[in-house]
Parts: sequence; structure tokens; C-alpha cells
Amino acid sequence: MAQFRAHVTDLTTIPGIEPLAAHAAGDALGTTITFTGVPIFGIIQSAMLLDKDDDNIAIDLIIHNASFTETADDSAYAVSDSDNESIIDVVEFGVFVDLVTSRVAFGRGRGHLYSAPAGTLYCQAITRGASNISATATMPMVQLSIIAV
Repeated sequence: MAQFRAHVTDLTTIPGIEPLAAHAAGDALGTTITFTGVPIFGIIQSAMLLDKDDDNIAIDLIIHNASFTETADDSAYAVSDSDNESIIDVVEFGVFVDLVTSRVAFGRGRGHLYSAPAGTLYCQAITRGASNISATATMPMVQLSIIAV
């Protein structure tokens, strides 16, 4: 009988976002987010996005099981075909709950069993609308919920 257990990553700030940069739809939002200590085999159950800047803009989180050549912040997202081979999931955040000074969104994984031989997942966010993060203190944060198998 298979054993399943839950693994929740730390709530992690998306690194590399330039405050006041005018991100257009389709731009990379920040640089590579690295989650270490994840299960070697698992399924991304869901993810949480804390929008501390209260932007209310849809964001996609592209998740890889190997390092990749990231797209620079505020540039049109473009990862090479060879880097795309390491994509294990995409989580879409589109519906936000208004918390007055911030917002939170939850996205579902697609149920795809992944392998991360190094126990590390690498992600990059893509904004799906015009975004402008106002200050370092209001950078968005993400967290993954994983079913380890």
C-alpha cells in the first residue's frame, strides 16, 4: 500500500522584482524561486499566492524540476525549448480574495506526478496583466502544498 504524506514549503518572497517596474502582460515577474527540501517524488496539490501589493493581477507559476535559464524581471517570458523539458506543473492564480490591504489566491496543481532528483523545485512567475509592485515590503509571496509519494 502506497504511503502519502503532506509537504508544505515555506512562504517565499518572489525574488528579483524591481519596485515600480511596469510589468506588462506576459512579462516575467521576478527571477527564479527555489524551493529546497521538497519530496523527490510528489504531486503539486495546490499553491498559495499572497499579493501584498493588492494588485489583483492574474499570475502563472511555472514549476521546473531542474534549474533553467530564467527570464529577466520585467521582460517578455521566454524559456528555451530545452529548459521547457523540465516543466513539471503550471499553477494559475486568477481569483483573489480581497483582504483590504492585500489579496490571497489559491491555485491547483494539475495532478502530474513529478520527480525532483535533487529535492529542489525551481519556479518563475509570469504576470497575465499590467502589474506594478510599489515597494520592497509588498513583494508577492508563494507557497506550495505537495503530496509526497
